[in-house]
Amino acid sequence: MGDVASFLAISDAVVSGSLIALILAVGLDATADDVLYVLRRPKLLFVGVLSVNVIVPVAASLLIALLPLTPIVKMGIVLMALSAVPPVLPGEELKAGATRAYAYGLYTALALLTVLVVPAWVAMAAWIYGVQASVSIETVASKVGWQVLLPLTIGLALRRLAPRLARRAAPWVSKLSLGLLFVGELPVFVSSWPTMMELVGNGTVLVMVVVSAIGLLSGHLLGGPNIGERGALALASATRHPGIAAMIATTNAADEQVSAVILLFLLAGMLTAEPYKHWLNRRIQRAAVSAGPPASS
Repeated sequence: MGDVASFLAISDAVVSGSLIALILAVGLDATADDVLYVLRRPKLLFVGVLSVNVIVPVAASLLIALLPLTPIVKMGIVLMALSAVPPVLPGEELKAGATRAYAYGLYTALALLTVLVVPAWVAMAAWIYGVQASVSIETVASKVGWQVLLPLTIGLALRRLAPRLARRAAPWVSKLSLGLLFVGELPVFVSSWPTMMELVGNGTVLVMVVVSAIGLLSGHLLGGPNIGERGALALASATRHPGIAAMIATTNAADEQVSAVILLFLLAGMLTAEPYKHWLNRRIQRAAVSAGPPASS
């Protein structure tokens, strides 16, 4: 059991490094105006919070209440529903046609709001389900401070001091982030595979797919008239971060099988989003063709 705990701790550290690298890449490729874009626009902030932090957790809670899932599965689904700040954004949002300001601004806003949103939702979920579970604002704030604010500040500073170097480094740091996420999660994924397969066929995967689909739908409908912003909010709503879910689980000494549920949810969410991304790209391409080439001066 001690070896397993040590293994999971190492994996968690690598995944945390992935988030740090991703935020650093955001800072290297963004300006202060970009990262503050959504925070300065109350309507965009409200819509983002509503889709990512309200609609998805509520949908997950209602679905697990209606289906006879095991307590461990219910816990894993709820934890992932609470864990915003997707691991592969904002790069995917930019590919979906969002502006840099909206993609980076939405990501930064969601990351910072986890300090308040996650503890509040964990406390509410514990009260609803009658269990002892909590995560303090201090714990989340410390994690956000080290993994979000510090690398973001460093990235923005480097961008200001050496803009060309920062822009060139940003995509490589982003690739490093994805590499660390892969290295950190793959061993846990492999070790959890038998447990994950046991979950298939009893309604667990269906709930995960439906929750992810609801996130896509809510983000797309609430994202406004701009197709790029619609796509960005949809992807942000549908994909959740396993590192944050694992942090809450570890803080509350949850059963190690919860990690299998978390990873299965991550996989289900990513697969559910793929058809939407292809459809969105086709729409953007058709819109670009219809608009024609820019007028020459």
